[in-house]
Formats: sequence, C-alpha cells, structure tokens
Amino acid sequence: MTRKNIKRTLEIDEIIKLYLEGASTTEIAKLSNVSPRYIRMILSDHNIEKRPFGSWKRKYKFIAKCEIKKNKNKLLQQEKKLLSMNIEKVIAFIKHVKQLELH
Repeated sequence: MTRKNIKRTLEIDEIIKLYLEGASTTEIAKLSNVSPRYIRMILSDHNIEKRPFGSWKRKYKFIAKCEIKKNKNKLLQQEKKLLSMNIEKVIAFIKHVKQLELH
C-alpha cells in the first residue's frame, strides 16, 4: 500500500509508542500533522487504553454513592450525639441555676 494521499507524517506504530511513553494526543497530533481526534481514533482502532483527557486529569478519587450515603449517615449520627450532649449540659445548667435561685 502506498502513502501518496496520507498527510500523517508518523507511522501508526510510532504514534502508539509515543502515546504509551506518555505523550499527549495533542502533542502527537502536532508531530504527525493530524488532529488529536484522529490520534484518538487510531488508538481506539488498535485497542489502546486511553488516559483521561482534559487539563484536570481526574485527580479526584471515585467514591461510590453508597459510600457517600454511609459517610453522611455517620456524620449525622455524630451530630445527633453532640447535640444530645449539649442539650444535657444545658438542662444541667438550668437545674443548677434554679437551685441557686431557691437558696
């Protein structure tokens, strides 16, 4: 097969190698004279697992909804415990004040 009408300047093997070595699709696209979308298409066609794209690079940790719910419930229980402790202190203080008023 001849490459007379292909504007891509890098071979597919070179593109895959660069990507696996850590180069971004945008960097590879500039080197090979094609679009980043075309590079992603080549990677998909050759079953190469792609990294997340974007400036933020997914630095967050994925937390399942059930874990979030569990954490919320735990926090609510802690808040209720603190509130009940504070209410008990307030009641004890009021009783103390009333006893002082009686004397």
